[in-house]
Amino acid sequence: FQADAILARDPEEDVRCELARKISRLIPNLKPEQNEKLATMAMGVLTTLARDELPRVRAIVSEELKHTKNAPTELIRELAEDLEDIVAAPILEYSPLLSGKDILQLIATGMKSKKLAAVARRPKIDTEVVNAIVETGQTEAIHDIVGNHTAQISDGAFEKISDHAETQESLQNLMVSRDDLPVMTIQRIGRFVNGSLMELLMKRHSERKEVVEDLRATVKERIDRGETMEGGVDAAEDVYEPASIRVEKDFEAGVLN
Repeated sequence: FQADAILARDPEEDVRCELARKISRLIPNLKPEQNEKLATMAMGVLTTLARDELPRVRAIVSEELKHTKNAPTELIRELAEDLEDIVAAPILEYSPLLSGKDILQLIATGMKSKKLAAVARRPKIDTEVVNAIVETGQTEAIHDIVGNHTAQISDGAFEKISDHAETQESLQNLMVSRDDLPVMTIQRIGRFVNGSLMELLMKRHSERKEVVEDLRATVKERIDRGETMEGGVDAAEDVYEPASIRVEKDFEAGVLN
């Protein structure tokens, strides 16, 4: 690795980029029983590359290390805090070496735009992290939270997200596609989604009779107020009725006896 240590400071960026790929792919496979001196030298080269003045070089290191569990946590944290989105985003979205506490601290620093959206896409983020992201009010990150079906979203967070969804149809689409919406949130968004989304909402929750009946009533109220329910439902009779409810009604009417 002595030659690599020299190449890590080579004036040619292509040389440093290629070295970044080589060393970054080597680090995750280093075993504890391997020569400690060699491992230390390799890590030294990697650290130099992770601090390269060229974002392209740092981004290669970040991309190669984003899934590894065998890298110094200090280095991972440094990459996550990088000013450049292309460097920080892969680590923020995927690295298993970032703890929930790390993530919350990073959000608290005023993380913006693409970086916060990357955090929102992390697998299985907990309610505390979700709440912190929603509190920022950043549109892209909130969209990515709702689109992340492994994210643990609390009832309170769903209510705050509904505030944003009222004027953002793209966010309404994402909300309707989730299976874990609280009843209160379903009722809330039912007051403003268009007809097509209302139909999808009813179909997704078709086995929850009380929810569907409540949505049917909401449709009628909106139509009575003069709303056109553009994009789908435009009359109370046209509201989707789930199979389970139709069967129950037919049975009560004696059709299935």
